Amino acid sequence: MNIVTYSLSANGPPQKTDYHEQLIYSVKSLRVYNQNIPIHVFLYGEHLSSFIVELDDQGVIVHQMGAYVDAIRRIRPRAFRTLANYPVLHKWLNLSELERLDPSQILQTDCDTFFFDDVGRLFERYSERQFYAREEPASKASHYSYDPSYVDEDALFRLARREAKGFFLTSSAS
Repeated sequence: MNIVTYSLSANGPPQKTDYHEQLIYSVKSLRVYNQNIPIHVFLYGEHLSSFIVELDDQGVIVHQMGAYVDAIRRIRPRAFRTLANYPVLHKWLNLSELERLDPSQILQTDCDTFFFDDVGRLFERYSERQFYAREEPASKASHYSYDPSYVDEDALFRLARREAKGFFLTSSAS
């Protein structure tokens, strides 16, 4: 079974955002070309009930995942404050939830993805490898020019090294 997933995190009280509108447009564009593929949306934080109803109207399976910071705290209690500042980590937290569904392929889709053809063609075309990914635009790996104001990879590396040293110092003392 092939499935398409989206993940969205919200902070604060439920309110309509551009991300909500983008996700609905993306799902609707997918549904124009494919009515049958299972779509799973993972929601972190609180979201408007009207948004959830709209997803349901499109045949989307909604997973209420609770607060983003709590989800991270469950897997990394010592580093959750740092990790919670990374706004898209929740996409990876969903993989363990998807494992139960035993999918043959998963397409993790961003909210601003717009489909112009049947998503099934992507699954057919990209089936030789276990994992396909695209670099983050404006990162060092991107063919676009690197923009450290968007993703400062050197600062992330220094932070990871500092956090790792603190982790190992704390862990070895236990």
